Amino acid sequence: MLQTARFLCKGDRDQHIATACVGIAVVQPDCTTESLLGHADLALSQARAKGRSNWHLYNPGDGTRESLLDRTSQLALITDALHDNRLALFLQPIMSIQAGRAVHYEALLRVRTPDGQILPPAPLIAAAEASGLIREIDQWVLQHAISLIASQPGLHLAVNLSARSLDNPELPAQLQAMLEQQGVQPHQLILEITETATLNQMTHAEILLTGIRALGCKLALDDFGVGFSTFQYLKHLPVDFVKIDGSFIRTLDHSEDDRLFVKALVEAIHGYGKLAIAEYVETEAILRWVTELGVDYAQGYHFGRPQPAESVLPLKPG
Repeated sequence: MLQTARFLCKGDRDQHIATACVGIAVVQPDCTTESLLGHADLALSQARAKGRSNWHLYNPGDGTRESLLDRTSQLALITDALHDNRLALFLQPIMSIQAGRAVHYEALLRVRTPDGQILPPAPLIAAAEASGLIREIDQWVLQHAISLIASQPGLHLAVNLSARSLDNPELPAQLQAMLEQQGVQPHQLILEITETATLNQMTHAEILLTGIRALGCKLALDDFGVGFSTFQYLKHLPVDFVKIDGSFIRTLDHSEDDRLFVKALVEAIHGYGKLAIAEYVETEAILRWVTELGVDYAQGYHFGRPQPAESVLPLKPG
């Protein structure tokens, strides 16, 4: 039995290409209609995870059911935290290598349990992205980051924007309303988007990011280098900063190949008039290498781990 994602596109003159993902389940002895449909639906979820126009054959040994149950559990945790006001922003400094000081901070989302413990964020964010809840979470992060900037004169914050939010054409207008309501200068807010999310929808992303930058906000391209794509697209994206993925940075002290690759990345970034940020700078040796390779900014445990905003910033005078 096949469980497929279908949609019908009609147009008087234009042609529209429809793609489909297919989940396949094989009829087994003593298999009920309900279990067969369930297996096909699980296979369809796996096919969708591979991208457009894919198929997947259900295999009870591939852990699909367990994975979805775990994701459902993670989604319940982050949904409850959002509604119960148990989300928090932690800050990590981003250092100017030349100036030797923090010029802005990255705001990182953290989720607290009812007893105050911090949950691992990665699986929670993955579940929110898969469900679409991440758009609501992005709005929470933006609103609270802008409020934090408003309470701290001179503060510049970078926040992560999910791929789902790149589908929201209303985002520039929403940002403008938030900034004006809090009296925050747009240049104090830096929005980070990942390389892979941008490349998957280049034309739409370019239009949306241009609209955001027109407000005066800064933009950063995160995880740069993991896509191994041509550097040509850099000139089309109106970003100010490019963050080199940490997988290339953390090995600089012992990998000549990664040093050559990072050098090429930095030259390309500078060639397009943008500034380079190195992630995962965890030791003095790594810092020396990123400095020698011409990186402009550095972020990582060598300078500080993410900490609650209230412990990083001075208290607002009361």
